[in-house]
Amino acid sequence: MEFFAQEGGFWLPRRPERVVHGSVAYQEDGITLDLASSLRGPNSLPSGGTGGSPVFAAEPVIHGYLRDGREVTLYQARGLSWPVENVQETWRADFLFNGGLIRANRFVHVQVVFDVLMSWTQPPGIATGEIGHNDVAIDARRVTLDQAALGDKTKVRLCTGVDGRWDHASVHLDQWCALEVTGLARKAKTIMSVLNDWVRPLQDLLVVSLGRPVRIDHLAVRPRGQSARAPLLEVSCQLVQPRIATPARAIDVESYTAPTLLTYRNSPVPFARLIPAWFAFQERFPDVITDLCGPYYAPFIYSGHRYASTFQSAEALAHGLFGAKQKTRWEHRARVDAVAKALAAAELDSDNLDWATKVLQSRNDKPLRELMEELITKTGGIGAQLIRAAPRLASEAATARAGVSHPGAAGPGAIRRYWLGEALVWAVRAHVLAQLGIPMKILSKQVIQMASFKDVLTGLRTGDPSPRAGSAPSYRHANCPVNHRTQAATARCRNR
Repeated sequence: MEFFAQEGGFWLPRRPERVVHGSVAYQEDGITLDLASSLRGPNSLPSGGTGGSPVFAAEPVIHGYLRDGREVTLYQARGLSWPVENVQETWRADFLFNGGLIRANRFVHVQVVFDVLMSWTQPPGIATGEIGHNDVAIDARRVTLDQAALGDKTKVRLCTGVDGRWDHASVHLDQWCALEVTGLARKAKTIMSVLNDWVRPLQDLLVVSLGRPVRIDHLAVRPRGQSARAPLLEVSCQLVQPRIATPARAIDVESYTAPTLLTYRNSPVPFARLIPAWFAFQERFPDVITDLCGPYYAPFIYSGHRYASTFQSAEALAHGLFGAKQKTRWEHRARVDAVAKALAAAELDSDNLDWATKVLQSRNDKPLRELMEELITKTGGIGAQLIRAAPRLASEAATARAGVSHPGAAGPGAIRRYWLGEALVWAVRAHVLAQLGIPMKILSKQVIQMASFKDVLTGLRTGDPSPRAGSAPSYRHANCPVNHRTQAATARCRNR
């Protein structure tokens, strides 16, 4: 989604005859509409004149046309409305649809381009030619590489094509790769539902697969009732995501130091099975994915918050996969009865006996240490390597969680906590992908050979605070708003 600013005329759908000149801009702080006069128009007074007091107003839809001829729709706009002429107004909108005038907030199709999608997919190239020949053939067709169907008959397609510019003297073409989701017309979604139900799950899949932040570069939708041949409406909106960076290359995704676990090309699970399995898993474990991926969308958060989010993801996953209870209901009841009988035989007074019994009845949950140990050890070789590097990893991870959840509680320092969090991330990512049908043996064999995973093992063994360049994100000390990459920087921060 590229930033832009352009002038044009704007009006309300209920008053198309009143067109107000202004300019619309999409920047880092969102969508802003600056108008030269009142959008709603002046209020008539009983005396025959116009006027009144300004009011804070909301308009669900504002239409407009830009100088270059494009039609735009601003959705969910708010601003201070003046009931007189020739007073400048400023409105802010949640969404801007570029390429058409719409009224209903219902969509049946979305096309989304992620900054890592070309590298994750590695589609066939568009240029072909023979060695020694000057002629080059360009395949500019739009091609569907693969597709999948969800349980509600929603279709997900992986597509590639060509975009660019050319004239009589030059040609510039870029290959693109996009994911497209098409739902049933009778189940058309609002734009927020499109983002939450379709776009975000696909973005999360790339985050889990690649172990790195993922940006939305392009977003376009088709309203319900629009012809399939009509151009899509480009969407601009304010999203919390990493800043624009150099697009990931294939070598960045598949290099020795990359934390990549899954790509389209190397997936042992076909796309037609992978996508439905992913959507089903995310529906079953929404908190696991939200907490795991959250720090990748907001890398500016403090290290303590990052660890808390990672640990909550691990805890929720362990609960869901292995159960949160130590014993079955009958085994726990028998254990409580046995202890209660022993206390009664010791002639404990009735008040204390009742209190002890109630406490025992409610204490059948697995301790956090036990949950983490089960989660880590059941990753096969990954867990074995982690435990070898840090024999008390599960206990340390649980202690670190208490330290960030309860201020003042003792726990590992920022450096140690960082490596504990990275260890949990590897374990959770492996379990999540295993739930999609990828054998844990394959994942384990792949992970233990990775340089980024070996960095985590080194950090757990030695506490080395300097990860390999690009292998791990920077973190923030709880009391200093600067990124730190070395122990010396952390020491300077603590001594301020």
